[in-house]
Amino acid sequence: THPEISIEQGEDLIDHEDYENVGGEISGTQAATVYSSVPNVQELEMLLGAYFVQIGATLNKLSALGEYVEDTEDYINITLDDKQNRILQAGVQIGTASVIVNFFVVVTGIFGMNIHIDIFDAKGNSAFFETVFGCTATCIILYFLAMFWYKKRRIL
Repeated sequence: THPEISIEQGEDLIDHEDYENVGGEISGTQAATVYSSVPNVQELEMLLGAYFVQIGATLNKLSALGEYVEDTEDYINITLDDKQNRILQAGVQIGTASVIVNFFVVVTGIFGMNIHIDIFDAKGNSAFFETVFGCTATCIILYFLAMFWYKKRRIL
């Protein structure tokens, strides 16, 4: 055990055990407790060890939290990529449908012109309906063929 020296205002330096000199001069206006020059190394090591354990535990928690944040970012990026791919696939499907519908519009536009076509003379309106239903069926078949080709090429 190390002796403790107490200094109160106006008192002399007094060692409570064997009246040893502390080795420094402290003014009489200060009030402090001064320990001897030999520190208690074991207590200091235990205190620092406890602090290092707490710092290590905090570091482990922060590392785990950082990994969790990175995993969450990866999950969000994967989800966003999946949504983006679905939107692009829908864009391809809508674009293909638009091209095929435009083909149908061109055919009906040609038959809607005020020009003389022999198909209307012989059969009347039934030929017009056959043409419309034929174009509709052709457009639907072309759309499904395009979708099959896209899936075969792994576009969709």
